Amino acid sequence: YDGMVTERFKILRSLRPKAPLEVLRAQAKRQFELILRIAGVNRDILLDNMRSEGIDASLSANGAVRVAMTPREERGLADDAARATARGVPMSMLEPAQADAALGATPGSNARAARYSAQDGNYHPFQYVIGALKAALARGVELHSRTPVTRLKRLDGGGHAVVTTRGTIRAKTVILATNGFTSKLVPELSDIAPYRSQVMTTEHAPHRWNKMTYTTEKGDLSGHYPLHGSYEDGQIRRGVLLLGGGKDRPVRSTGKMRRSSWPLRKVLRYRDLLAPELAGVPPSSVWHGVMGFTPDRLPVVGAMRAGLLVAAGFNGYGGTYTQAAAHAVVELLLSGRHPDWMPEETFSPRRFRAKP
Repeated sequence: YDGMVTERFKILRSLRPKAPLEVLRAQAKRQFELILRIAGVNRDILLDNMRSEGIDASLSANGAVRVAMTPREERGLADDAARATARGVPMSMLEPAQADAALGATPGSNARAARYSAQDGNYHPFQYVIGALKAALARGVELHSRTPVTRLKRLDGGGHAVVTTRGTIRAKTVILATNGFTSKLVPELSDIAPYRSQVMTTEHAPHRWNKMTYTTEKGDLSGHYPLHGSYEDGQIRRGVLLLGGGKDRPVRSTGKMRRSSWPLRKVLRYRDLLAPELAGVPPSSVWHGVMGFTPDRLPVVGAMRAGLLVAAGFNGYGGTYTQAAAHAVVELLLSGRHPDWMPEETFSPRRFRAKP
């Protein structure tokens, strides 16, 4: 928790080198508190949508384990657990034997210790998106897929024209939810830069993590096993293991990305270290995608100008921000006000216009 405040301070100092340090420290702490609050709002919206709309997104609310592989990581996780507990957030440290039991690993694995977060969990993002889309279509929302937007024009009488390959749409208000692609339509928002991430799956992997999210400092490994994709193999239950990792990197062109071998090798090394039975097993599939990163590593939510709202720039944390951002931008559209947990001065796209 202190680490997040420290990182916020480092980012703010790099962006505003002449600002008083005490001001930057206060802003870092406030931004950290906002991030925590937004994450809680986002989680509540996700769970409520799954319940109220009957969305089957392979929800696994069994907690999350973060593994420490070095003494330094172990100390950091222990500090986190203590500070979280003081805030009323249930977290606890697991000794090596407890970590092995929680992870379904054989005694004496490479895990030094682990932190267990009871309120955390996992879900299948694509299944959630499809479920939310079906609910929207049932209410009359129109979806126009395979319709690239090539231009966004301001109209003299107000509103915008959205020029597509299949025709032009005129609207009083447009919401840009285009993340890493935003600057292609609105060059003024070039601060939302496209970054690439890479993901891989291993099929027929033993269920070793009891449906809990499982991460290490050396690259995220997410043990997610959709129930419809798992099966019994004698005494072993197997399924698809999803892994993502490697350093997220900026890209020059969102249309000319290639897979990179070194993040793949890195993630495979840690997969095999923590799951030795998978050593030598090639990934079943590897793919990459575009994310939107901002200079201050905070999302962009708010009005760019009259009739143009933005919800983008999630910095690789779409699962943490997107549902809350959607609610915030709709509240802004309907009431003209930001919700107090997504204040305009912190998240508005206009914050990038005045360079320090």
